Amino acid sequence: MTEDISVIMSVYNEKISEVSESIESILDQSIMPTEFLIVLDNPKNIKLKEYLESMQTNNSIIELIINKTNIGLAASLNKGIKLSKCSLIARMDADDISMKDRFKEELEVMRTQNADIVSTNCVYIDEESKVIGKKKAIPTKSKDIAKILPIGSSIVHPSVLIKKSVFNECGVYRDFYTAEDYDLWLRCLSKNKKIISINKSLLKYRIRAQSMTQSNYFLVFLTANYQRKLYKERTKNRDNQDSFSKESYEHYLRNAGYYSSVKKKSFSKKLDEFNQAVKSLKEKRFRSAAQSLCKSISSIDMVRYVTYFIRYQILVLGIRR
Repeated sequence: MTEDISVIMSVYNEKISEVSESIESILDQSIMPTEFLIVLDNPKNIKLKEYLESMQTNNSIIELIINKTNIGLAASLNKGIKLSKCSLIARMDADDISMKDRFKEELEVMRTQNADIVSTNCVYIDEESKVIGKKKAIPTKSKDIAKILPIGSSIVHPSVLIKKSVFNECGVYRDFYTAEDYDLWLRCLSKNKKIISINKSLLKYRIRAQSMTQSNYFLVFLTANYQRKLYKERTKNRDNQDSFSKESYEHYLRNAGYYSSVKKKSFSKKLDEFNQAVKSLKEKRFRSAAQSLCKSISSIDMVRYVTYFIRYQILVLGIRR
């Protein structure tokens, strides 16, 4: 059975074995998409290019789009969305794996609950595709997700099924260095779009041993703060507009110290202390947790980080109960 779904995937430098698992998991869906748009954002990767070309030749629903140069994830996804022909867009990452009934269950929820966006829970896999953990229970109701989103996101981006009309109304991915999906969800919230999640692991999400560096953690933190600022602007403006521009984003990062190696190292060190505090707390080593926490919140950035973390955890815990 085929449904009116366009799957959008951007590929850069992933291993062919990982991309193969990802593609096959889409081709093996119990409900098939109409088209599968794969955007290759690294035309210099000849082996990957040849593999994807062979997959396109052997599968009628696959359409390969090759960027002339590297344009980044957000722009590549936007290109796929623009070229898509279906009323529904399914996201997929090139190194993740969709469960067989992912689309079937997402479609059922979207139709029965009249949702604009549906996401799912996930399990975590390593670089050998072995399951190494499971994401905690996520909020499922639209009102709960809407309550949490201004604090943090529980939405698993590569699991999302979204109406194409949402992009037409809310806009596509904007040009951030990271967390472009969080900005999109906040803009959807500003437009009162209905977001539902399925608390079932319908995606295998790959975790890499060295997936995040000192610079990455600080960048995600600052970018999310900037995106929250834009959300607050929209709530105050009758026209629902914000002041986003690449220049203002860069200005924000500069003023926040992103380009200072000292601030990056300091943030990373304090974040390690906070993570140790959380670990000690789980192990009921309360004195050690208190010591690590005190060391971690010795900067305004970490005070803000810890505040958002605690607020998010309290909201999610309250919903679970």
